[in-house]
Amino acid sequence: MFLTKKLTNGYNGKITKSGEKSSVSENEFQKWRNNLVTDPNILGGETVFPNSRLSVSHIGRLLERGELKEIILEDYPYLCQTDLEFASIYVKNKLYGGNK
Repeated sequence: MFLTKKLTNGYNGKITKSGEKSSVSENEFQKWRNNLVTDPNILGGETVFPNSRLSVSHIGRLLERGELKEIILEDYPYLCQTDLEFASIYVKNKLYGGNK
């Protein structure tokens, strides 16, 4: 899912398949993803954050539409910056054929 790439502007981090810059490793993302919950009795089986009924896709779509991270964190105080970054990557990965 991640590609390491040095760009001409000097960025030396990770690039997702969709072209998004990320400072996280695939291993970190997988650890985060393993904590998500997919249960047919919760939101019809949609993947949610642990101990919640908040779908990861919902947060990722909010970010894609340009919602400010500060607003999301205010509305969902149990999330952290990492959750937002990974939710965005998760949604983009799903759109480009990723699993889960």
